[in-house]
Amino acid sequence: LDMSRAPVVVTLARIGNHCIVDPSPEEEECSTASLLVAVMPDGHMSTVRKLGGGSFHPSTVMSAVRMAGEVGVEINRVMMDKIRQEQKMGDNRRKVGFLLK
Repeated sequence: LDMSRAPVVVTLARIGNHCIVDPSPEEEECSTASLLVAVMPDGHMSTVRKLGGGSFHPSTVMSAVRMAGEVGVEINRVMMDKIRQEQKMGDNRRKVGFLLK
């Protein structure tokens, strides 16, 4: 499965005038609105969706989307590095978890 072009979804919760990246359940309870941003490996956004009954000021949306782009690119880079490391281990690597073949 080629994951090199898969988007990463970044959640930003608005609490007051600030946005929290990947909020905990407790932080989500304090938030009146959230943005879900799907970020491609090259930094382009494929989807932006607002959740919740609250609102965002246009400048807050723009800064949140920029932040999501930066975070999404970094998460994607780290994930791809880990996938490549695991692929280098081959089929003889120690397998852990309940989804084993």
